[in-house]
Amino acid sequence: MIRHLTRAIIFSVSVNLLYYFLLPILSGLYLTHFYVPDITEAYDEVNVLQNEVAFGVMIGPNFEMAILFHLLVGMGMYGLLFTAIRLFKKFKSSKVG
Repeated sequence: MIRHLTRAIIFSVSVNLLYYFLLPILSGLYLTHFYVPDITEAYDEVNVLQNEVAFGVMIGPNFEMAILFHLLVGMGMYGLLFTAIRLFKKFKSSKVG
């Protein structure tokens, strides 16, 4: 039981690290690669960035609850994955024999 709980926590943390760190880095690299500067609309882009984009969306007032929610969802995903693998192995072994 403890082994599955620690594996579930590790799985959840790794999924969250992928979601919150690796994907933004990759999307930033992609957007930087295909960015074409346009001097005629530069002021409009800066104006939108300064006034429309909310800074700190990831770290908001309910950040602790979001971490707990993501950990619980990740643990549930691991549990479903582990159960599906176990049922698949049982189904496969009963079909062969």
